[in-house]
Amino acid sequence: MSSIFLPSMIEVEFGDYYKKCSEALFNRGFTSFHIDFGDKKFIGRELECWNKVDFLKKLGPEVKLTAHIMSLSGDHKLSVERISEKCLEENFEIIYIHSRSFKNKQDLYKFKEKFFKNAHISFLFCIFD
Repeated sequence: MSSIFLPSMIEVEFGDYYKKCSEALFNRGFTSFHIDFGDKKFIGRELECWNKVDFLKKLGPEVKLTAHIMSLSGDHKLSVERISEKCLEENFEIIYIHSRSFKNKQDLYKFKEKFFKNAHISFLFCIFD
């Protein structure tokens, strides 16, 4: 497997500077970008970055996206389920999920079956103790 550099720009707020940076990277041959999401429950920040997704996808049809979802499972606006569902709709290539997003491994396996059984993307989860 060849290595790939995925610009993330998690610390760059969406705006003119983000757009200029993204365009510069794209114009220099970068076609894969990484987007971080967070719900302020799993991590201390809320990261809802659909504006970044929309902008990056407009750069060109060759743009590929990966996601790192740092959210808890549940029925809230930025739950791992809601973000995953939207990422699948937006054709993200890879989605990283934390096992700690779920109360137990059984819930994680149910989530994986529900959302990724028929998905044609890579599903990866991070395990931290």
